[in-house]
Amino acid sequence: MPRTCCAVICGRTRFTPPLPLQPSRGASPEEIALNIGQSERWVEQQLRLGRLVPEIFAAYVDGAIGIDEAQAYAAAEDADLQRAAWRYFKSAHDWNRSARHIRAWLKVGDRELERLLRFVGDGPYREAGGRFELDLFADGPDRGRVVDEGKLRELAENKLAHLRTDLRQRTGRSDLRFAAEPPQLHGSADQSLAFEPKTSGKGAAKRIELPHGDVIATIRLNDAGEAKVSWWWANRKAKRQAGRDGHGDVPAVPVTTGGRAIDAGQALDARTNYSGAQTARAAVKDEHGLTADGLQVMRSIRRELLRTVMCAEALGGGTLGSDYVIWSQLRQEFRSGDRAAQTGTRGLASGWNGSEDAEPCDVVKPHLEESDAHRAWKTTVEGLKLHDAFVLEDHADAFTAYFLAPAKLKRLAGAVLAGLAMLRSANTPGWRVAVHDRLADLAGATDASLRELWEPTPKFMALFPKLKRLELAQPHVAAESFTTWHKQSDLVLTGATAGALKLAPAWIHPLLSFNVTPAQQSPVSAREAAE
Repeated sequence: MPRTCCAVICGRTRFTPPLPLQPSRGASPEEIALNIGQSERWVEQQLRLGRLVPEIFAAYVDGAIGIDEAQAYAAAEDADLQRAAWRYFKSAHDWNRSARHIRAWLKVGDRELERLLRFVGDGPYREAGGRFELDLFADGPDRGRVVDEGKLRELAENKLAHLRTDLRQRTGRSDLRFAAEPPQLHGSADQSLAFEPKTSGKGAAKRIELPHGDVIATIRLNDAGEAKVSWWWANRKAKRQAGRDGHGDVPAVPVTTGGRAIDAGQALDARTNYSGAQTARAAVKDEHGLTADGLQVMRSIRRELLRTVMCAEALGGGTLGSDYVIWSQLRQEFRSGDRAAQTGTRGLASGWNGSEDAEPCDVVKPHLEESDAHRAWKTTVEGLKLHDAFVLEDHADAFTAYFLAPAKLKRLAGAVLAGLAMLRSANTPGWRVAVHDRLADLAGATDASLRELWEPTPKFMALFPKLKRLELAQPHVAAESFTTWHKQSDLVLTGATAGALKLAPAWIHPLLSFNVTPAQQSPVSAREAAE
């Protein structure tokens, strides 16, 4: 066999193609396939394996990973993405680093993205510069990875916006509300609130006749990428009211979005009432361009910032955390009318029901792990766990150890307990907690001090659609250079926006900031006023 200078891996056997047929010398996979008597697909697979990043390739050759795992990493050509996946999985337990887990992490064959791609259409996606990378090792012919996820989601959202506008026109209800999920009952859709509206006409002139009252619509994409619209009474009260009136004139609850404020009662409903939560999410979507997942990230980061601020205050001699957790728990116990959303903490286990505050770890964790606030919080909690009060097996001895502990440790323990009890919040109607704003003020937290615990990263900026990223960056970029920013690719714009905002030392996203009311802006500090 002629001399060669590269090798392609086939299973556990090295196969060396003849020198004139190497792709680096201009030979195509088709030519190589004809020369060696293999299919073109097989050749492309081996070449893809041969282009694995060195650390994964070496692990495969050495037998540290099997062919299935190697093929899963090779399902994506992006070297940086392969390395990121390798770093994530190399220390994971065997049962958590299978080929299936690797592909899921790389979003290869991701069902949600496949639905979005079918909904948008392959043609419009590619015309907009979107790329799709086939998984050469998949059983099916169309399985692969959406490379430009942000672009696909933007196209899908634009198409959904047109669909929502069309449905509002067909129903004659300009205030028609759309919810991400139908009304819930015991964790699933409340089918008793579903209804099928009457229709008249055909085609583009088809009209949808909705009953009077508070109704909502949901749009779901099926696996074929088809948009399926379902109709629901917003809640049981709306359905009962319409029934009493014979579907008569029941005023619809207006959508509270954009710049229109939501009153305090509605704000509390975000955690205790489905309709209130949907209205609050819609407001964030309209004003900040964030999806429901993006809002989840914001609420978790904001809580982490406030937790860390309380711990720092405790280490500095303050009792804010202890005072807060004792007050908030007793307040809920002593006053049955007070709710968790008012005190900003979970109540005792016997009375807490926090489905709206459940944290989706898979969505939130990658963002938290980028912040100094999270690292400081985790270090504080893990350090406190090592104290005898929480290590000794004998509970009496453990409590004695806590009783005799220094006052500084007790203050810190109070702050940690308050942090663990704390709900997540965001600086927006529906998710704002007034007590959290006051806590931040009493602790002396400013936007500048919070920036020492958190900074905007490309991953964080990727939460926002392109237009919002441009809007956030513009005040911090020279006018002459900003004129070309809209031409940047999605990935470049994300990094550039994060870089520009990092240079603004006091910038923090409005949803993460804490409010100071006019009453607090007095010559006398809030702490002095409290004392």
